[in-house]
Amino acid sequence: MVQGDIADNDRLRRFLEDYQVRSVIHCAAKIDVAESMSHPGLYQRYNVDYTAQLIALLHALDIQELIFSSSCADYGEHQLLPLTEQHPLAPLSPYG
Repeated sequence: MVQGDIADNDRLRRFLEDYQVRSVIHCAAKIDVAESMSHPGLYQRYNVDYTAQLIALLHALDIQELIFSSSCADYGEHQLLPLTEQHPLAPLSPYG
């Protein structure tokens, strides 16, 4: 088992190269809504900036398969059911 942090791009690159990774499942996000309200910058860094950094790294290494674990918190209060990706985005917190 290898343990790391999505923020450590160099270690992540070494892992992806050493293990010849071809597919990634991304579940490395902060998820505490209350914490996101008191530390929005932290959530911006981990859930947006480091995810963008990961995607750039995958692109650089020609890793084309990414499954991204997301949240319906992106949509806020539902306006339509069932929720689909076409639902208007209206997050109620920095987490969303």
